Amino acid sequence: MPDVYQYRKKRYALHLDDKILTSWNGLMIAAMCQLYRVTMNKKYLNAAIGAQNFVQIKLCEKDILYVSYRNGCCGGKGFLDDYANEIFALLTLYKTTFDKVYLEKARQYCDKAIRDFYDEEQGGFFLYGKDNEQLILRPKETYDGAIPSGNSMMAYNLVHLYLITGGERYKDLAKQQLDFMSGEAAHYPAGNTMFLMALSDYMDPPEKITVVLKDMQVLENLSCRVSLDALVNVLYKPTKEYLLVNDETTYYVCKGRSCQPPVNELGELKKI
Repeated sequence: MPDVYQYRKKRYALHLDDKILTSWNGLMIAAMCQLYRVTMNKKYLNAAIGAQNFVQIKLCEKDILYVSYRNGCCGGKGFLDDYANEIFALLTLYKTTFDKVYLEKARQYCDKAIRDFYDEEQGGFFLYGKDNEQLILRPKETYDGAIPSGNSMMAYNLVHLYLITGGERYKDLAKQQLDFMSGEAAHYPAGNTMFLMALSDYMDPPEKITVVLKDMQVLENLSCRVSLDALVNVLYKPTKEYLLVNDETTYYVCKGRSCQPPVNELGELKKI
């Protein structure tokens, strides 16, 4: 019987598709962040930060993202999925590390996506933007298949940018995007699961935790000690509204219109 490996070596070698994709890396960065928060294993967070650094160095130029990277070359200017997934990655990194550089980058790319992809007349985001090759039609993908659609992801991004920053512009755009996607999802909700997550967070926002820091070491694994959907706002100095209690790091937790008394330990918090 001939050796199969030797036989295969004589066959025509297929090309290896080893390009690095911006959109897929965005999803993986977010997944690594969540895995770190669940396991507290730093290797997952380091992998997420390393991948984001690569995207920032190799796959972007100012606020322009590119689709792919291979052998020192970028492959075309980004589509909606590239921007939507990268914004999602940056927001997840911010929720994991509380580094506001990630939040600012997320806002920068979101503003770019709104300028280049958003349909001001009928709502929703086009698949390709003003910097891409202009075709006869400009489709809008809304169906969540193996990966979420760019429109579902942008609904999520806009909702969470509003919840994190309180910006009225993001609130208005989130409402418009949710209205647009509701019409699409009404026919087949199971095919719009990412949108439904965004809608759920908009209608019933997760708990908000304001942390007034006394000791910077508290930040080391803070995101691992709160619920995965919690929105955490870190204050490095006390304010008139948020004081240091007992001269220690203090946590203020609210959900909807209900707020708990401030505490010095997360274990003291009760379920709202």
